Amino acid sequence: MVNSTNHNQIARLNSDGNPDSSFRPTPNATVNAIIPLSSGKLIVAGNFTFLNNTNRNRIARLNGDGTLDTSFDPGTGANGVVNSLALQSDGEILLAGDFTALNSVSRNYIARLNSSGSLDTGFNPGRSLDAVVNSVVRQPDGKLIIAAVLLMSIRRLGIASPASIPMEVWTLALILGAAWTAPTRVFLPSPCSQMARSSSADFSPPSMAAIISA
Repeated sequence: MVNSTNHNQIARLNSDGNPDSSFRPTPNATVNAIIPLSSGKLIVAGNFTFLNNTNRNRIARLNGDGTLDTSFDPGTGANGVVNSLALQSDGEILLAGDFTALNSVSRNYIARLNSSGSLDTGFNPGRSLDAVVNSVVRQPDGKLIIAAVLLMSIRRLGIASPASIPMEVWTLALILGAAWTAPTRVFLPSPCSQMARSSSADFSPPSMAAIISA
């Protein structure tokens, strides 16, 4: 409900704060992440399996009026909840969450889709990740920062980066999310647990709720 008006999991507000009654998509479960596109369309992700009475497993694209964009086809979608989205400059879409397959292809907790919705098979972290990813953000240089509760260790993640270069891992507290706030800073919410980044040596272990220069 928004302003006593029924909206199912997602709503759009007018500039005065009132709900836009013309925008009424109907996912059957939680929406966790939304990315607006320059075209006016929206990428939405979460724990839904149907959107506007059409099967879409946890990732979909909406037209500007809230109808389902059927030209964006992720196939069988994610087999678990999607927590976070990040958009690349080339239109490809990064997904992170609690899934181990996307469109029936093994992908542990992070994957990348082409702009059409198909899986980008060129991006494959393999078994590097060992726990649910809560948040993913993309730096201007193409590297990724991920926030997760990591049980063991993680190798370097990056756009076309060599996997032989190790990724730093620090134990902190419990990380719940991360947001890119400026070209040289990362904001870490408190409390925090473990964080990893495909990085250079100047990225130091952060303290609680710290703003770190990259």
